Amino acid sequence: MGAGEEGTGNLKVHYKGLSVQVATTVDFLDAAGHVISSGALNLVDLSAGTHIAVVSYSGAPTPYRFVRLRGKLLASFGVDAVEAVSIVP
Repeated sequence: MGAGEEGTGNLKVHYKGLSVQVATTVDFLDAAGHVISSGALNLVDLSAGTHIAVVSYSGAPTPYRFVRLRGKLLASFGVDAVEAVSIVP
């Protein structure tokens, strides 16, 4: 997230590559790097190209500043971008 773009809603993850049930968790972090909440990122698309997965944010209305992706990868994929569905006005 860029400066002044704290998220308050779900997170869109834009990714590409082939993936089959990639077990990944997204941690939503505040400006100090503390975990506010975590959500499951499910990547199950087998087609080539760029795709979007949505991760639910359960920490609202607390804004998050950073996100961290972690977990086990069962196939290859690359994250192009992350986007908060709604940001702090």
